[in-house]
Amino acid sequence: MANRDNLHEKTQQLKDQLIELHKKSGLPGEPIDFARYQPAINLCDTVIEYIPEFKEYKDYVLWGKENPYLHFGVFGDFFVNKIAQASDSDPVVKKAFDFVNDTYNKSNDEQIRTMLGTEVFEKMTLSKQTSDTAKKYLEGDAFDQFSKALS
Repeated sequence: MANRDNLHEKTQQLKDQLIELHKKSGLPGEPIDFARYQPAINLCDTVIEYIPEFKEYKDYVLWGKENPYLHFGVFGDFFVNKIAQASDSDPVVKKAFDFVNDTYNKSNDEQIRTMLGTEVFEKMTLSKQTSDTAKKYLEGDAFDQFSKALS
């Protein structure tokens, strides 16, 4: 736990340094607004609560506080591997689709939608089995975004 705390502290220091460098550089625009990523960071904790089996995945590492895209990249790998290894009626697969549908369809946050589109939907296009399963279970805007990833 101490290593994770040290990593989080070091990451915060680097963020602060990046903002300070931007201010000193005279570059136009505002420094990076890390707060705009907070909903995506919070979602990393939510997926673990909703799908605790994800923590058992061989490549699972909690990147959520530092990089939600990496965290959801690993979640995307977990999800497509779970589809490939289990039947589409597997309870974990169903839970994962419920989570993705609910999150994508109810979110207006562009970071969350982009992250799920890139790290989950695009990975589902890589095999016929995962594509067919996604077509069966994705709904609404989530299905539409997945269909765009297919084309």
